This record gives sequence, C-alpha cells and structure tokens, in this order.
Amino acid sequence: YLNENLIPWKPIKGSGGYVAPARISAVTCLVKMARGERADGQEIADMLKLMPSRLDDGGELFVRGTKKWFEDADNRKKIYPVTLAESDCFGATDKFKELVSSGHYKELLEDPARKAVAAAEKHGLEAIKAPTVRVGTCHASKGLESDHVVAFNQVPNPTVRACEEQTGMDEECRMWYTTVTRARHKL
Repeated sequence: YLNENLIPWKPIKGSGGYVAPARISAVTCLVKMARGERADGQEIADMLKLMPSRLDDGGELFVRGTKKWFEDADNRKKIYPVTLAESDCFGATDKFKELVSSGHYKELLEDPARKAVAAAEKHGLEAIKAPTVRVGTCHASKGLESDHVVAFNQVPNPTVRACEEQTGMDEECRMWYTTVTRARHKL
C-alpha cells in the first residue's frame, strides 16, 4: 500500500523502504536541478552513478571523464552547489540539461529511483530524505511510541499454531497489548 501510493517509509529495524542514501541523494540532485535549485558535489556524484553517460541514440549526457573525476572525494568537495543552468561546470551536456528541464530524465531511471522522484514531487524532498512513516513488526515496536499507529492483524501460521496452547495464546495477547499501547493519540 505504501509503495503503491508513493508514501515514503522506513523500517523500524534493518533496511528497506526509502532507506537508500545514495539513491535519495541522487534523486535530490535531479529534483533540485529540475526546480532550478542548487545541488552540492555529493548529490551530483550520486546522481552521476544513477544516470547513464550515454543515451541509446549515442547522445552524451556528460563529458567523457566526468564520472571518473567525481569518484575522488576531494574533487567532490571542490564543486560548489550549482543549478542546472550551471551544470556544464561539472561536465553536463546540453542534452542532460534538456532532459532534466523537461522532466524526461525520469525515463532513464530504474523503478526505485523513479518512484522516489514521484514521492519527492508529491510529498517534498524532506519526506524522502527523512520518512516519518515507520513500518515494523509488533516485536520490533517494543519500547517505541508514535502519535498514530496502524496495526494489521495478519497472523503468521507459526503464531496460529502456538495459540492452540494456553501459553502461546497468553504470549500473543501480551504482544497485542504491546502493539496497541504504542499509539500516543490514535490507533
């Protein structure tokens, strides 16, 4: 549901959701440039990893050697934040500028990055940089609180079998109590 509706989320524990720092940095660069805002050297470097150097028709998006130059962290620090109009200073071609300004750059992105761009356009860059929706199991939510909690009642087969005995049922009841008491305001 969350992914289908472009709602940025992060797991309570582990990885997944919108927790992909380099991808989010690259998407931030592209969205900022499309808006006429400035992107910094690290965002540009991450964007270069995400975008192809050439198009299928042979057109170049970046001057030869641009991606290699950005592999050096010291070089990335030398780049001051730039707008799309100034992007030739780091090796972007007119074709790159055209794709970004028209929004057609999205067609070159893989699905996760394309969805992150759509989520950023819908909810803002901060929503994909620091998602406030957290997803996890009842067990992972122990000790945490949130203003709003949604609990789904899908019970896995091992839990169903464990509930056939009184001790398993008691444990499951304690777990549900823990789950429903995570909400500060609304369950």
